[in-house]
Order: sequence, then structure tokens, then C-alpha cells
Amino acid sequence: MSDVRVSNEGVRVYFPRRGGPMFVSHRGSILIPEAAPAEPDTPDAAMSAVLGEEFFASNGPEDGCTLTVVLKDGKVGLDARATMNLPGLPHQSETQFIPAR
Repeated sequence: MSDVRVSNEGVRVYFPRRGGPMFVSHRGSILIPEAAPAEPDTPDAAMSAVLGEEFFASNGPEDGCTLTVVLKDGKVGLDARATMNLPGLPHQSETQFIPAR
């Protein structure tokens, strides 16, 4: 993820257009950054999301990230939760708030 910006409907989340996973929202939106057109003001691809919406990226069956649009301490942004479930190892998870600008 390269940027998170406030938009009229919630946020726009920007991703570099090279490599990386596909993103799927619970609303049915799909973004494949490498195949998506660049945004007018950046070389990156972007996906819009509304407050409360979740979308998911998977790098394989053991590695993924859930992004949820939230309002935290008066700021809109993303709760990004990364998970790793490698066979034979303990489950790992970390969540970070990324404020939109």
C-alpha cells in the first residue's frame, strides 16, 4: 500500500502497480493493481472503500491481510491486520491503524 486518502465516500487506498496480491472487498469490488489503470495524479492504482468496509489480500493460504475502513479517535483510516499461519508454527497476527490524509 502506498497511500490512504480521505474521499467523499470514505477512503481511496493506493497500491503500486507492480507485483503484489489481488484485493477483494466484501462488497464485491476486486482490484488487481498490476492490471488496473494508473490514477490521474499518481502512477499507482486505487480502490475506494466506505466506512466499515473490509477488503482482503492474500499472498497464499498462510499469509494474508484484512483492511477495514474505521473511524478512530476522530480520524478516518484503515485498520490493517496481517496474519501468518505457517504449518507447525504459532499463529501470528498484527494490527496497525493507518490514518488517511
